[in-house]
Amino acid sequence: MTRASTAAALPCCESPVLGQLSAEWQLCTGSRSRPRRSSSAQSSRRIPCPCAADFLIKKKQQDVVRFLEANKIEFEEVDITMSEEQRQWMYKNIPPEKKPAQGNPLPPQIFNGDRYCGDYDSFFESKESNTVFSFLGLKSRLASTAEP
Repeated sequence: MTRASTAAALPCCESPVLGQLSAEWQLCTGSRSRPRRSSSAQSSRRIPCPCAADFLIKKKQQDVVRFLEANKIEFEEVDITMSEEQRQWMYKNIPPEKKPAQGNPLPPQIFNGDRYCGDYDSFFESKESNTVFSFLGLKSRLASTAEP
């Protein structure tokens, strides 16, 4: 089974978006709510909405999902915020050299079965260089349709 892990959140810390289809791919999603910071009347600092990062994660997740759906690649989406077991599986199966120096790796993280494919940046680079099927560990659609 192939897995892709991502985190999803609606803007302004609304409720989490739950998983979609299941089959060959697994796409983990989640919502991370963060406490809002309030600025004092004496402070002139501008503190951005803590949900901005969640919105970017959601956009990255949607990009991966759109690609998988457009190419008819079956997958399962799992909300890692709703399952500690899935969250731990994701953390455990990311190679140490791919983990951030501090904190936990953020979704999206993409897997093919237990094989780690990469994060969103790697996925995006592979899309740009037309090597995304190789990145995912799949046969290229062109190669499979060209065979007699």
